[in-house]
Amino acid sequence: MEGSDPELGLVYYLFSRHGILPGDYYSRTQGEKDLLWALSSYEANKKAPPVPGGQDGEEHQTQKNKPPYLRAAEGALTRTRLHQG
Repeated sequence: MEGSDPELGLVYYLFSRHGILPGDYYSRTQGEKDLLWALSSYEANKKAPPVPGGQDGEEHQTQKNKPPYLRAAEGALTRTRLHQG
């Protein structure tokens, strides 16, 4: 079942790339977790290689080929925006 828990994928990413321990992540408030999702999503989009097949010759990243933590982060951000608006 590897890759089936997007939050665990994010925790691994934060630990392996930034040295943030899992306990540090899980002890944060929901708002801080949402911010970590957003920042990780931004960073992943900046570092991810572009995917061929965009409109007008541009390359884009489709939902299908995004990492699970990135898809989950975008979903969490959408839910947060809906609750705020």
